[in-house]
Amino acid sequence: MTTQDQDAGLPAVTVEVGMHFVDARTFGLAPIGDQVMAVLARARARLRPSVLRSCMGLSVGPLAPMDELERLLHRGLDEVRVAAGLAGAHVFLASSFPLAADLDAVMDPLVRADAFSRRRELLQRQLVQGLVITLDLGSEKAARLAKASLAHQLPLLLALSGSSPFWAGRDTGYASARVALLDLGLRGEVPPTEREGDRPLAPRDLWFDLRAGSKPWLLEVRICDVPHTVAEVVTLAALAQHLAADAQRWPEQLPPPFATWMHNRREALRLGLDAVLQDEVGGRRSVRALAAELATWAPARLRAGLQLILTLGNGASRQRAFYESSGALEAVVAAVVSEQDTFHEMETPPPLH
Repeated sequence: MTTQDQDAGLPAVTVEVGMHFVDARTFGLAPIGDQVMAVLARARARLRPSVLRSCMGLSVGPLAPMDELERLLHRGLDEVRVAAGLAGAHVFLASSFPLAADLDAVMDPLVRADAFSRRRELLQRQLVQGLVITLDLGSEKAARLAKASLAHQLPLLLALSGSSPFWAGRDTGYASARVALLDLGLRGEVPPTEREGDRPLAPRDLWFDLRAGSKPWLLEVRICDVPHTVAEVVTLAALAQHLAADAQRWPEQLPPPFATWMHNRREALRLGLDAVLQDEVGGRRSVRALAAELATWAPARLRAGLQLILTLGNGASRQRAFYESSGALEAVVAAVVSEQDTFHEMETPPPLH
């Protein structure tokens, strides 16, 4: 069976990967977003600037073949890393930056001078980045089927991707502090009816773990942390892709009961791979057992990616291991940078000083 045959019937996927820029000399955040955008003005990758100039998003897709998505993601991150290197910085792929930071120093001056609404300020000042996986299901009905099915799997995706244990210079106790921090702002499963000024709030104004995209046949999975490597990003994208495609074979599922959903979500953001999740009838399965079971039916590429995460741990567990062996958060930053596999076809970048 060819790769094209394997990809037939699978939804096209777009990934947007958030990242931080780290000064190669001081380990602090580097507000170089403007320089990177200027260098890459004609780059083929789609870049999303942030009001925090130490952050940026890279978007690749839509593509159904995961090998092509991986190739283009490597290329886009290579371009960003080269541009950041010209400004004396490295790319840091993880959802939270471990060290304490002066946000005023990295915020765009024009935005900082403007009057923020309470909601926008609360969300922007958390200094966390996420991975967004957008699925093109082709029809509104297919997107509805995929949304109902994926709702059951979101805690698993969160647990596999957790990469934000440290924030503002301390261990938060979470595998995904990013999700806990975002919960301080407005979010929810159903759009509220409150109005902001003269315009009603729409679903896309708020943070959702899973929401409709800009078109009714698009579905955005927004619960994931940013993994350290391209291989992990593609594994999560492929898992969401196959789960969404599999949902089309069965009658529409009901969403999980709210109490079950919130329990599983809290367990996943707190414990990551060590979480034990509940089902609707009170059964309990560990994240590791669920992921291993999924790997038994997954295609070889996805199976290998899931097994890699289960063997090496997610980003949160690896960061804690780095900290335990070094005792310094600066060493955690250096280790995460060194894990990135974006220079697979290029010279190895110089180590952090």
